[in-house]
Amino acid sequence: MRKGTIKLAIIVLMALIIALYFVSGTYARYTTAFTGNATATVAKWSVKLKDDADGTQTTIKDLTFKVQENESVVPGKLAPGSTATAEVEVVLDDTEVAVDLIAKVTKDSIATVFGSSAANVKLTIDVDGTQEDSEDTATKNIPLTSKAAFTADNGTKKVTLTLKWDNVESANTSDTTVGKTAPTLTLPVTLTVQQHIAGV
Repeated sequence: MRKGTIKLAIIVLMALIIALYFVSGTYARYTTAFTGNATATVAKWSVKLKDDADGTQTTIKDLTFKVQENESVVPGKLAPGSTATAEVEVVLDDTEVAVDLIAKVTKDSIATVFGSSAANVKLTIDVDGTQEDSEDTATKNIPLTSKAAFTADNGTKKVTLTLKWDNVESANTSDTTVGKTAPTLTLPVTLTVQQHIAGV
């Protein structure tokens, strides 16, 4: 066989292979395609202070200590041996996630107001029944009930601050100094409600 014939045969064979490659892609097959939308609904967050109708209030209003009645002290006044409480309520109705309720109190003013008697003034923070004694911050995890959103029956949570001025005889002089100036005690309070994330 001549070289020219061999070369021609090789070219024809290569052309046939290329043609088969392109033709193979046109063979028919059964096929069905399905389309759709994947959806996910975001859990609702609905947290507000009690008596805040539209949920836009970010300032705690009129959080005033109420002094327990004492026949030996003018009503509403704090003196050695007295106890006072202040309360604020947070409403979680319709919230669809567990939350952490954090109460933080800045106590610097206790030392400023009570001076040497400050050691006898105790602050207790109670968050929904969990009490922290003499701490600046108290945290309580509020879990969902039966994996359902909070309702009017279980969605109101109370934070109570209790201030107790113990009567200590050795502090009579410093207590008297406080009584002479009769100052007003102001304790800045910050309440934070955040989604509870397990393990964080």
